[in-house]
Amino acid sequence: MEFMRTSYGLESPWESIRIVAVEADYEQVDILNNLVLVPLPNYKRSEFLDRQAFGFLTRRLAQLWFGESVWNDHDKQLWLNMGLPAFFGLRFFQEKFGPDAGIFDTIDWLNPRYRDHFFEDMANSVAAELNYPILSSFRENPDSQKFLQTLTYKTAMVLSMLEYLMGKNGFRKGLQHFAKKYQGKLAGQKEFQYSMEKLHDPRLRTPPLPPVIPYIAVGSGSLDWFFAQWFKTKETLDYGFETSSTRTLPDGTYETEIVINKKDAAQMPVVVALKTKDGREIRRILPGIKQQETVLIKSQSFPDKVSIDPDEELLETSRINNHSFIYYRVRLGSDWKKQREHLVLLVPGFGNNALDGNSFGLGVKYKFDDYRLYAIPGYGTKNRRGLYIFNFDRENLGINGLEAGFSAREYGGVRSEAIRATFKPPHNPG
Repeated sequence: MEFMRTSYGLESPWESIRIVAVEADYEQVDILNNLVLVPLPNYKRSEFLDRQAFGFLTRRLAQLWFGESVWNDHDKQLWLNMGLPAFFGLRFFQEKFGPDAGIFDTIDWLNPRYRDHFFEDMANSVAAELNYPILSSFRENPDSQKFLQTLTYKTAMVLSMLEYLMGKNGFRKGLQHFAKKYQGKLAGQKEFQYSMEKLHDPRLRTPPLPPVIPYIAVGSGSLDWFFAQWFKTKETLDYGFETSSTRTLPDGTYETEIVINKKDAAQMPVVVALKTKDGREIRRILPGIKQQETVLIKSQSFPDKVSIDPDEELLETSRINNHSFIYYRVRLGSDWKKQREHLVLLVPGFGNNALDGNSFGLGVKYKFDDYRLYAIPGYGTKNRRGLYIFNFDRENLGINGLEAGFSAREYGGVRSEAIRATFKPPHNPG
């Protein structure tokens, strides 16, 4: 309650709020008027996974405002009582534990990051054939559970981008207007957009956005492009670093030309950051509208690294192409990676058969975009020969749903090579 008041200026809509423990075999926290119904498994989980249990609870608490105080249609406007509370839960978690915090506070291995894995992964992992716009019918959806991921986690990340676009102060005022004007009333996306546009003034944002349409529009309709793009379509966002080149100026300073690509249909203003050898960082905001955009940055020290969206404000389908360098995470067996990282897994292998005897090896699993690699060299103790398994696959090979790959192996006295292909047609091509 204190967080909602101090961070977003939202006073409690209820004189009192009661938290009630309920017997249940599920973990979903429910809100009914001023009652917070917390299933008992959350209390048991909190003994070990206290942060994850904390997340389950806080993802729903803002429903006290949005869902139980401001009402919504429960077919095409479920984003309001699912995604808006999830957004506040994410912000509360980040304020309490840090913007990049995981669900544990001591280890980096097998420690999923809260935003990366419980929000962005959930938003981006819905298969193309089950991906529908936020403003779609819940009752008519063929997979309600997958659609709930969109309504909850994608909406939360979209609202996070709206806060980035408007600036924290403008977004805060828009929320206050919406909560006050529609308390005890039925509201949806149009009413929410109305409140945001009423308090939206790009001239007050710091730092300012690029002075181009649609970012400089003010008043009614000024955010049409944002809500149409993120609520009414399935468009996705992806910016990638293309190249950079540096020249020395006559005064001894440096000028770096940076080129970025827009790979998906959606657009957002995007920050480009240049770090120099002396540790300084220089930022510029690009419109992010054209398929390719260029920016010139001058610096006193020689450039070192370039990053796109360095604060990770945007919901992108991929972040590993956002940098002029590569983040690697090498782990044994299994791990969760951040969105910007390349995850390389070292996988031990053991086997036994009559020809090879006992066999063992240490292999590598690696996934990059639509490509998957699995390679493991080994050794057979009986025949004293080298063994191997090699698989290389690519998904979405020109056609969504088409997968093909190559395999080679020597194991159990048999050497084989094969090419394979499978096709699973999408059920939602639109």
